[in-house]
Amino acid sequence: MDADSLLTTSELAAKLKVTTGSIYKGAQSGKIPSYRIGPKSGGLRFDLKEVLRAMRRSTQVPANGGSHATHTLDATH
Repeated sequence: MDADSLLTTSELAAKLKVTTGSIYKGAQSGKIPSYRIGPKSGGLRFDLKEVLRAMRRSTQVPANGGSHATHTLDATH
């Protein structure tokens, strides 16, 4: 994953043809993997390949019940 290739919430919503609210809801529930950029007030970013992979997997029931998939990126590195 290249930090420069991460999409904003709006960009991901446009690519998937859904609302930004749907993206936020999916990220909050852990159904859409996301990266938090910067401090708590920083924005979410998404790797399109990871999101598409998660969407394909969402049609399957995970053995462990799933997990929250939000990661924090340190923008200083």
